[in-house]
Amino acid sequence: MITYSQFRSRNFKSFTSHFFNSHILNLSKGASQTEVHERYRTLSLVFHPDKQQDAQAKEVAARNFLEIQKAYQVLSDPFLRYAQSPLCDAGLALKWPETMRSKTIQEVRDHLSRMKGELLRHQQSAILLPKGTLECVVDATSLFQNAERHGSILGRAASVRFNDYTLRHDVQKKINDKTTIRFGAQVKDRVHRLDISGTVRHQFSPRLSTSALLHFGFPFQVNLESSYQDDSNSLVVKAFGALGAPLLFPPGLNIHSTRNLFKRRNKQASVNLHVGRHPHVYLRLTSITPFGLDAHSTRYTEEDFISASGSISGLELGTTFTSYGIDLEQRDPKLVAEGGVNLLELGTTLKTGFTMGIMGVKWFLSAVWLIPSTSSEISTTTSIGPPGIFFVLQVTRLEQQITLPIYLSAEANVFLTLCTTVLPAVTGLLLYRFVVMPRRKAKKIAHLRAARKALEESDERRERNAVEGLLKDLARKHDQVEKSKQGLVIIQASYGGREKEEGAPDLTLDVTIPIQSLIRNSQLYIPSGEEAKLNIQGFFDPAPLVSKVLRIRYLFREQMHYAEIPDYQPTVLPLLEHRVDGQ
Repeated sequence: MITYSQFRSRNFKSFTSHFFNSHILNLSKGASQTEVHERYRTLSLVFHPDKQQDAQAKEVAARNFLEIQKAYQVLSDPFLRYAQSPLCDAGLALKWPETMRSKTIQEVRDHLSRMKGELLRHQQSAILLPKGTLECVVDATSLFQNAERHGSILGRAASVRFNDYTLRHDVQKKINDKTTIRFGAQVKDRVHRLDISGTVRHQFSPRLSTSALLHFGFPFQVNLESSYQDDSNSLVVKAFGALGAPLLFPPGLNIHSTRNLFKRRNKQASVNLHVGRHPHVYLRLTSITPFGLDAHSTRYTEEDFISASGSISGLELGTTFTSYGIDLEQRDPKLVAEGGVNLLELGTTLKTGFTMGIMGVKWFLSAVWLIPSTSSEISTTTSIGPPGIFFVLQVTRLEQQITLPIYLSAEANVFLTLCTTVLPAVTGLLLYRFVVMPRRKAKKIAHLRAARKALEESDERRERNAVEGLLKDLARKHDQVEKSKQGLVIIQASYGGREKEEGAPDLTLDVTIPIQSLIRNSQLYIPSGEEAKLNIQGFFDPAPLVSKVLRIRYLFREQMHYAEIPDYQPTVLPLLEHRVDGQ
């Protein structure tokens, strides 16, 4: 057992294991103590080692029996049940103070939520890398000027020049669990001095933090910032000024607030208020909608989805997002709208939008490509409108960033607009169709073949077969009871990939016996999420990182039903919508 203080300073791998004991007993998180005891009694009788005759079956039964006992020990203790929910197995390793057991359920939940936030921050700040940025503004307007008036292409290319550059480097040091210092140095074109700054950031609580930034050179500019964030709201207040020249650099205040508008829909409203030399108010309404994602699954990270084969199209997992608002500025108030899609499997984000104000309409098109294997990111943005046409290329690798804003034209240019928007889009579509998709198809088939080979040779498959043998008597008993009252009878059940690719091996697992053994009172319920299924006796993952579906053909009241249920949906039987037409 470890102490409470030791727990706060350790980096537990089990924190991200997401092993839920309720899934082992196939119970919902809100199951009563009576349901827990009843399910434990049933499974303990089935998997008791003393009831097995074969040596291998006895070994498999012993392992499952220990897991069932551990799950029952946790679920029968209300406090441990709440402790494990946000912290997983690490919460069970704690030697909890006795005062914690006397607190109300809400107080325990709040305390565990704060501890979870502290652990996440500790893990994220464990690795600190220097950060460097280089920005070079390129004036390439001469390239696209009239050839008769401005000479040959070589002469115009020689006129391309760097207008400005900024080079900055930062290093960070963590003083303790709550305090971090950062030092930065910056040089700019036409500024004959080195700008050195220092930042101190302190985390008062999981929700409240503050930071102070000081530029050590004249006029000694200072930025003070405080931020608060909880599950539904965030508030950032920033004050700035210059100690050495308050009249030259008048002080200002910036307030940014964000709030979730609904509990079950990801819609946010934000307000940005700036008080100073150039006051403004920005209002935004943002909506994010996931598609093809299991909101309850946390087994895999975004990098896992990108590096795995996924679907052949690469278009099945991701999010769409939209943002609308108004910018109230002194000189140019305008309407703002943007939208886009984040394709998780391809590691690509596409976004477009426009602003419409007194100065005219300005629109942009951007694309971001993430390469997790090299910790790299490439983004491009084309901006068309006042004061001209800009193309921005940004490359990031291991916290080192290079940005190239390229000024292409100071006036409208149809040819240039097509070259910077339509041509890249068509090129991207052709590459996607004839390069990306064939590679993804070959990669997925290879991934499925490797998974099939591993499936046939794995100890997990052999153990699963042994577990299925132990469940046969229980499943047969349930089947007889259900047939006698014309209840829920499982004809056939399988668990495997949602798609069947040409040339790919079949990775479907027959789970008829495990499913039949779960039926109680002519009903079947399995919570949503892949973890819920993988912790059921007789289940395991036949194809990791592949979207899977549970297919069940069953009889209810002697009528045929059929259901295909993906991992992100709960399994509930029987349902009228599953009834086969003509029955």
